[in-house]
Amino acid sequence: VVLRKQEHLCVIDSFLLSCRVLGRGVERALLWAACQCATLWGGERIVGEYRCSEKNGQTAQFFPEQGFELVSEDSTASLWTCSLPAPHSMKPDWIALTVREGAV
Repeated sequence: VVLRKQEHLCVIDSFLLSCRVLGRGVERALLWAACQCATLWGGERIVGEYRCSEKNGQTAQFFPEQGFELVSEDSTASLWTCSLPAPHSMKPDWIALTVREGAV
């Protein structure tokens, strides 16, 4: 995950995972960690974009399933946002994950 801070927003610039880990909770844990980092940076909202392609259709519902709200969409992309701090329900219980200030 690559985050970019823009005033009180944190934008997910890139979110890349192997398809082999999808559906195991790693994607949720990574998003939760990104939200925690954005909160530590003073972010009030985090923003993510989904771009439609032949290879990523299985992730089309990822942001809404994690509680993100739709901001805008067209035929090729959709923009999603979530208030920070992120809901704890985003983090899978079966993955131990700690985000520390200074380790970001």
